Amino acid sequence: MEGMDIVGGSHDHHGPVVETPPNYKILGTYGAMNLAFILIGIWNKWFRRIGDLLETIHALVL
Repeated sequence: MEGMDIVGGSHDHHGPVVETPPNYKILGTYGAMNLAFILIGIWNKWFRRIGDLLETIHALVL
């Protein structure tokens, strides 16, 4: 069948392919949210460790 290319599909580009630049505002927001979740996880782990330490000291004192 003429005109049907199984491997390449039916997208015929006759000119150069122009790619759009990355959206740095969206990428920056995505990165900031990821960093915020990482920092919240570190903060939470640190406070749990301090809480466990305080409970241990409290149990030893009493």
